[in-house]
Amino acid sequence: MKRLSLSFAIFLMSLNAFCQNSVDFPGNWSMGTSYHYGFIMAHRPAVIHLQKEHTRGFEISWQKLPSAPDGWRNTYGFPWLGITYLNLDLGNPLEIGQCHGLFPMVYFPLIPKHPMSLVLRFGWGIGYIERPFNPEDNYKNLTIGSRWNCGINSALLFRIPASSRLQVLGGVNFTHYSNGASQMPNLGLNMATVQAGIQYVAGAPQKRTKVAVEPRRKGIEYSISLASGVKDIYPPGGNKYFPVNLSINTLKDFSPKSMVGIGIDMGIDESMVPRLEEEYRDGFGAKSRLGIHATYGLHVGKVHGLLQVGTYLHSGLTLDGTVYNRLGFRYYPSKRLFVCFNLKSHYAKADYFEWGLGYALRK
Repeated sequence: MKRLSLSFAIFLMSLNAFCQNSVDFPGNWSMGTSYHYGFIMAHRPAVIHLQKEHTRGFEISWQKLPSAPDGWRNTYGFPWLGITYLNLDLGNPLEIGQCHGLFPMVYFPLIPKHPMSLVLRFGWGIGYIERPFNPEDNYKNLTIGSRWNCGINSALLFRIPASSRLQVLGGVNFTHYSNGASQMPNLGLNMATVQAGIQYVAGAPQKRTKVAVEPRRKGIEYSISLASGVKDIYPPGGNKYFPVNLSINTLKDFSPKSMVGIGIDMGIDESMVPRLEEEYRDGFGAKSRLGIHATYGLHVGKVHGLLQVGTYLHSGLTLDGTVYNRLGFRYYPSKRLFVCFNLKSHYAKADYFEWGLGYALRK
């Protein structure tokens, strides 16, 4: 999870660095396929024994260049939208099997004017693991306790034109699967692969030039949100818990893309109580947490990508340490209301997924 948070931070900061004024595209939609070759990343000693053979797989992808050239598409160099199916054979059919992922994707062109284009890709979707943990016949797989999981995929890809419609592509790819501790065990699966394939571009050639749009007004956003999730603790097969967190945030824009801020978290987590020694299990303090955090984020239209790093001022349980992370997204269907989806973690260990609602005011 620490590597995932670092990758997400690099991704956000990379997007803040690139912007194009005018871009030519050979078409407005494309389809492609790639072959993947790599390995399971052993981020914990308990994962090493699962590394039997190299990871092999393939992907099928479809992308579309949105027709509207205004708003956030101007700001980020006219990104493509798409969806990708990814199949990976993890080289261990008895303990893990294959994994399947379906990812809605955003493709951010970094140097699209060059004949060899460079693309930063990011997607958040769902994944299916064939052989999750089972206490009877698969008790050595401590990485994943559920078949259905959340999946994150990011890649740095280059494309070389082979003809007016055909492109050769290659790059490096990172895939992560986790159920956010909703079902133990959940160390998470991380796969690093290199990929190579072909892309066919169709449709009428497109030219995108920045149009005059009203820039996002710099300001300060004050928000409050309430989020909850499902959490499981060891040993597997026990009770489910539903932690709740109230978050109050202040975010300030410092560019048309980026924002920074601070906030406070107030949470109740019943799952801490069984992990405490008997004499410390009574009272509200045993199940409560209070923390402060710093935030870095990006505006992508109605979506905000956020990365938070915080520290507990009070925690009924100290075994998780004093530092916590949260990465996720907010979607604003209106100027003041938003929905959020976050993954909270402690260092390299997922705590739980959060789903929530919030209200924001801007000045």
